[in-house]
Amino acid sequence: MRGHRIELGEVEAALTALPEVAHAVVVQRESGRLVGYAVPAGTGADGGDLRRMLAAALPDYMVPSAVVVLERLPLTVNGKLDHAALPEPQTTAGTARSASNAVEEVLCSVFAEVLGVPEVGVDDGFFDLGGDSITSIRLVSRARAEGVNLTVRDVFDRRTVAALAAVAGSTPTAAVTMAEDGDLPLTPMAHWLAERGGPVDRFSQSLWIRTPRGLDRDTLERLLQQLLDQHAALRTVLTTGERDEHDVSDEQKWATIIRPAGTVRAADLLRYAHGELAELPALTEAARDRLAPRQGVMAQAVWLDRPGRSGRLVLVLHHLVVDAVSWQILLSDLDTAWRTGELPDTGTSLRQWAHLLPGQARDREDELPFWTRMTAPAAPLLDGPVDPARDTESAVRQHSGRLSAERTAPLLTTVPAALNATTGEVLLGALALALADWRTRRTGATTGAVRLDLEGHGRDETDPAIDLTRTVGWFTSVYPVRLDTGSGTWITEPYDDVALGRAFGHLKDQLRAVPEKGTGFGLLRHLSARGRSVLADAATPEAAFNYLGRFGGADAPAAGWSVAPEPGAFGGAADPALPVAHGLEITAMVRDDRLVVGLAWADALLPDNAAADLVDTWFAVLDRLTVCAASPVRSAPTPSDVSLADLSQDDLDLFEDELGELEEDDPGSFDFDEEGH
Repeated sequence: MRGHRIELGEVEAALTALPEVAHAVVVQRESGRLVGYAVPAGTGADGGDLRRMLAAALPDYMVPSAVVVLERLPLTVNGKLDHAALPEPQTTAGTARSASNAVEEVLCSVFAEVLGVPEVGVDDGFFDLGGDSITSIRLVSRARAEGVNLTVRDVFDRRTVAALAAVAGSTPTAAVTMAEDGDLPLTPMAHWLAERGGPVDRFSQSLWIRTPRGLDRDTLERLLQQLLDQHAALRTVLTTGERDEHDVSDEQKWATIIRPAGTVRAADLLRYAHGELAELPALTEAARDRLAPRQGVMAQAVWLDRPGRSGRLVLVLHHLVVDAVSWQILLSDLDTAWRTGELPDTGTSLRQWAHLLPGQARDREDELPFWTRMTAPAAPLLDGPVDPARDTESAVRQHSGRLSAERTAPLLTTVPAALNATTGEVLLGALALALADWRTRRTGATTGAVRLDLEGHGRDETDPAIDLTRTVGWFTSVYPVRLDTGSGTWITEPYDDVALGRAFGHLKDQLRAVPEKGTGFGLLRHLSARGRSVLADAATPEAAFNYLGRFGGADAPAAGWSVAPEPGAFGGAADPALPVAHGLEITAMVRDDRLVVGLAWADALLPDNAAADLVDTWFAVLDRLTVCAASPVRSAPTPSDVSLADLSQDDLDLFEDELGELEEDDPGSFDFDEEGH
């Protein structure tokens, strides 16, 4: 608890300063939740009222999960605050204070739907209940469908139902300024793929979808036609042509266009099959072979019909037109079209967004010094650099691992809440620490810096008039980070949870220092002449990490349209001769409430046993973070956690150390008088 004294003091001061409060104290329960206890000043305000007042004055992470109103603060016979006599709040996450207006009712319902929990109260936090950056997009999309306007940034800044309801409706409706079909300027990811060289016809992602009973061919064809007509990206054509007006690169010249709605027919891309589930991999491979991006064949579908049982729909989409968020949009749209026959509007079109990017690139050129620092070298992770002639997709090996639902659950809820982090930050922070430990054991390198390419969903809304929550396309952003992991051993005894907590907090601050979640790097690297001149020769990190969010389980839609339960339901593929982008690629997702991770690496750069060791090391660090998060000594606050912007990490560490000495030498200095002061 010592590590959070600054937060407790600030929160307690804010609560005591309310005119409605006579005396107050804020404590941290063993669960990690902050709870306020207040003696009212006779105004009749209840705990919910006081909590809302605090939410208007404090950052969301500092707002107690509950405020309990007492007639007086309990004291011991010595006049000290009696912590043991402070009652537990009567409400907990999922059964907290209920909605008091229509907007809160909508948000409680949407929270529960997206997160797969039975009930949500207005004081529950989105990320505390297992949300992540990708599911936040679905939350915003579902809220807007119910008439409640939010942005993804609102979700990160406000987090709770009550706080979001207070700002709902202030988001402008996305302005539509151009037709969906026509020329499509190359996006940063299209440039990234073109630079790799080699064939790209099979560069795709696939999803196996469980279809509802009662589905027939005509209905399925109608549903797929609705998707093709609704989502312009699925009608993209890749051509090799002249450089477009925004192209500042010298790689193979590509151009893309979007054909009008109705020109791509579902009947032409849909195949039918009868058989057993064991045939799904072969059906998927055959569908990939039919992709032809230069002829505009960006999608293929196969329906494995199983009369009397739930069928399987295999969807294969070229990666140029889809990403992890897009799959969730398409899955939800299949369910909506099946139930209602209609689909909601898509917001900002892919084409409109792409036309805005060159201007955004020019506006982000002040980020170049930051990205130059991120491209500085670090000790190598692998057994050599990537050789494009040798290290192609045909020479890639793979290894996977998974955690049980019991070990995964804290990583989605209590661990992020206790460490003031998101699930993605927890996974990445643990991975960085694991990579440093693993590298030291493999190579003897003791430097703490680890370089990675990170993938983000790329849909962060810097302009409130842009709404990409329902737009299908490849919006992914890839950007390098150079993370200082310090020094320490996290998987062998003796364990040091204080050091681990501090190391994680330092990594979290480094990740939060990345401007606009990394979207600027691709813009500068590919769409800015000045940015390209600075960044074009920077070495690509050896390894990449991508957290794909949650699939199946909690976020599966109703009516049978859900991710199929078979292993391999979500996958990707590439042409065998395509050079690898990184020597080692690491992915993570939560599938049916279990963390599933995958490693893919160039065979010449890493032995199999080293890959398995890395997964084991990563899981061991995640387990240590789970223990650390439950410990009262888990982590001191870091600069990204506190509102005092002029405090450095050294200042915070010094304050914590001095406070610890004060508590040990003179515990009475924290006594309360008879009125609780």
